[in-house]
Amino acid sequence: MNNTAKLMFHSFDGGGPGFSVVIADPEIVSYRLSSDRKADPYSTETGSSYNVICTLTGLRPGKTNVTVQERSPIADNRDHIYTVTVGGDMSMTVDGRGAFEAAGYLAEMKMLINDMEIPVKWLWNDSALELSYMLPVTLKMSMYGGFEQVGTLSEYGGLPAGDERITAQPGDIVLYSGDQLVIFYGSNTWEYTRLGIIDLPESELRELLGNGDVTVNIVK
Repeated sequence: MNNTAKLMFHSFDGGGPGFSVVIADPEIVSYRLSSDRKADPYSTETGSSYNVICTLTGLRPGKTNVTVQERSPIADNRDHIYTVTVGGDMSMTVDGRGAFEAAGYLAEMKMLINDMEIPVKWLWNDSALELSYMLPVTLKMSMYGGFEQVGTLSEYGGLPAGDERITAQPGDIVLYSGDQLVIFYGSNTWEYTRLGIIDLPESELRELLGNGDVTVNIVK
């Protein structure tokens, strides 16, 4: 049994990013930051390269979000978001949601559901960037499985995929099969490419997405 988990991030002296941690429910998980300055001794980056290690420790059973904030005076600012689950035996699982632009929007993308603007953080990856080049995008979404809304991107040509087996959580926006945009108001485990996450409570997501088909507009 292991009630700790480690997350690792790269930095370097002379302008490399610093890191801070925000835990949604600090009664479930605590953290400690440390550095490994023996990492990457042959790096050509300015200054000495090293890794920053975030050690998470489970305190009691439950689930919470952990955000590692990456901030640099010379590079892009990003938020790395994780869902951490502590089991009844104090074992830990960490589901990484990826790195998000700290400002919350990649290429100024905005999402409207039934003409209501929704707060979204878009992942910093090739799939989300390619989606930003397609804008504006309008999708007629359909409820499926009692936990998601699905719309096709086929008329826009689809997106590059980087599928991995994940457990999608309420609010996750993912790509399925290269040409299906999926928005979750429940949970499901499958192979998806993450695109972003809606920053709303699960109760609001179910009210918004769980009562019939919706129209989604993604615009600049």
